[in-house]
Amino acid sequence: MAPSTRDTGKARATSRDRSETCEFHPLGTNQRAATTEEELEDPGEDTQLCHTIDDHEIQFELQNEKIKEQESMTRTLNRQVAELIRTNKQIIGLLAEKQYGESYMEEPQLRREESGPPPSSSSLSSGNYKPRIKLPTAFSDNSGLITYPAWRNKMMDKFETDGLYRDKDNTDPYQSLQEMWDTLDAVYTNPFKVRDAKVKYRELRMGTTQGFQDFKIEFTHLANEGRIPQSERFDDLYEKMTAILQSKILPQLDELGGDFNRLYIKALDIHSGQKHINTIYKKDMEASNQPARAIQPPFSRPAQARNPLSPPKPLNQLPNRAAEVKDIETNETGDLGVYKSAIYGDESDYSDLGKGEA
Repeated sequence: MAPSTRDTGKARATSRDRSETCEFHPLGTNQRAATTEEELEDPGEDTQLCHTIDDHEIQFELQNEKIKEQESMTRTLNRQVAELIRTNKQIIGLLAEKQYGESYMEEPQLRREESGPPPSSSSLSSGNYKPRIKLPTAFSDNSGLITYPAWRNKMMDKFETDGLYRDKDNTDPYQSLQEMWDTLDAVYTNPFKVRDAKVKYRELRMGTTQGFQDFKIEFTHLANEGRIPQSERFDDLYEKMTAILQSKILPQLDELGGDFNRLYIKALDIHSGQKHINTIYKKDMEASNQPARAIQPPFSRPAQARNPLSPPKPLNQLPNRAAEVKDIETNETGDLGVYKSAIYGDESDYSDLGKGEA
């Protein structure tokens, strides 16, 4: 952007004023007096350097003026863009309002015929009802995508259309949301829950197989619901424990100082330790009561089932085991004696048997 004539003239005037009074002293005031006469007679270099500095200052001032003008134009453009955005939103809202007026307000009867007849009371009670018209665009303010008049008309149209599908048999409908909540609270809320909680609290006792944490949760719930004072909960918790826990805590009861939290931690510690000891004791009892298994020798022959009603065979009808053992001993293998004793037992058990058969 070219500078204006006024700015250029102003810059040149400033340069002339400065050139008239420009004195260049590169060595300072005191050192200038000590220079030679030759330097004083040739001031051309000082004057040229002074003019160069003035030109740079003029260019710097002109650049500053350009920057300021560009910033001013940028702010103006930003304001124009913001105005265009607001205008665009207003146009969109007006178009939506016009479209609504054409499609919803001019043909209400046609919309009712397209949506079909109202459903019966049975379909309403079965929960099959679905809204016929969706909710309109959310309304924030009049500068948004939809204006308040258009949003209000759409909501009224939704109420009018969907109202045909609601049950008309109710002769006493709710007039407000709070009235509906009050009715539901009266039906599904127990007005005597404090009294019932106090009764359950007085009857509460810890079971012998119940975990202490589960018991404490139930105890705290009933105490809070029954409005039991904090000062009474220490003694009540101790009295409702099992006899084993009471016997363990009794020697240290005075040291707890009536602190409910300390009593809870102490009881939980004792109960956890006792539970661990019971688990180990149970495993030891199961191991001690298990019957010992007979050690089977290697290469043992399977036992033959005997009919308990049949009498045992006489000795003269038994097989000649001694002869078989003798055949095994005559073998050249040296380890057959171990095999013989493992299968048939000691050799003395068969010596008499062989004599009887002979």
